[in-house]
Amino acid sequence: MSMKTLYNAIDFVSSVHKAEGDMGHIEWHAAEPMMMPISFYEAAEERFGYNNCNIERMLCSNMTLANEDWFNFIKKHNYAISTSLDGDIFITDKICGKGTFEKIIKSFSRMRELDIGFGVICVISKHTCLHADEIYPFFKCALPKIKINIVTPNTFQEETTSAFIKIFDDWFEDKNKIQVDPFDDMVNFLDGEQFEKRCYVDCNKFVVCVDSFGDVYPCESFVIDDDTPEYILGNVNEQTWNEIWNGEKRKAFLENQAILSDECFCCRYLEYCGGGCNADSMLYGPKDVRKASCCDIIKPLMDHIAGRMCVS
Repeated sequence: MSMKTLYNAIDFVSSVHKAEGDMGHIEWHAAEPMMMPISFYEAAEERFGYNNCNIERMLCSNMTLANEDWFNFIKKHNYAISTSLDGDIFITDKICGKGTFEKIIKSFSRMRELDIGFGVICVISKHTCLHADEIYPFFKCALPKIKINIVTPNTFQEETTSAFIKIFDDWFEDKNKIQVDPFDDMVNFLDGEQFEKRCYVDCNKFVVCVDSFGDVYPCESFVIDDDTPEYILGNVNEQTWNEIWNGEKRKAFLENQAILSDECFCCRYLEYCGGGCNADSMLYGPKDVRKASCCDIIKPLMDHIAGRMCVS
């Protein structure tokens, strides 16, 4: 991203937050944000200060490039970290390369020492499915909480469903269980307790993504090489934030994003699922209605959980 695009992107984001009540947060989210120098982010912080935009900040990184300079920057500007870990050393290094696990674990230790808040996501890949019985026991020893995500679009639904059911059973049967997202919310939903929805029908009313060229998308999931130009809402180098945020293209997107299928409306889990991710459905699902590729995973998983809880 050029400095011109950086400044225009921050001006755009700052204007959105001011217009929407100065709430929310920004995320640096890419292949690996730490591939850019710290000076890039220091320039970003100066621009936020110039705009008097004081919002929460998050860096989405695998933390393998983290060093003391990065930790000092993160601490100085009060960044939260969203990072990832696929499992134990054998699973992680198989997927991400030898030595990855050790680097990530070291970054965990340093962030704990510096009291830097961080969350960890485990994505259930096809390789992970082969080792589903190892996932919960490892994270039970490694972390107090973990978020487990489904690969989307999902082309190995049967294996993913079996893996999630195995991980859930291990978690459910543990008397001193750690916090696992989404299992906590799934159980709370079925139990009639407060829960966090898996997906929100109106998420794109308050989510936006600016890519490295300044193109604005409804969210980062729509940024797929050159395959999704129809979802570009504008460009921060060419249009004002008002022309993009309140523009006809964004209005049309918001009007057409939430057409749920009859199957969704009849599903007992709709309130929790929300019909699935907009991007997943629009990019990989049927074009006329909203149905995400993870539906055939979430539904049998929820049926299994309801059975374990004896909820009719």
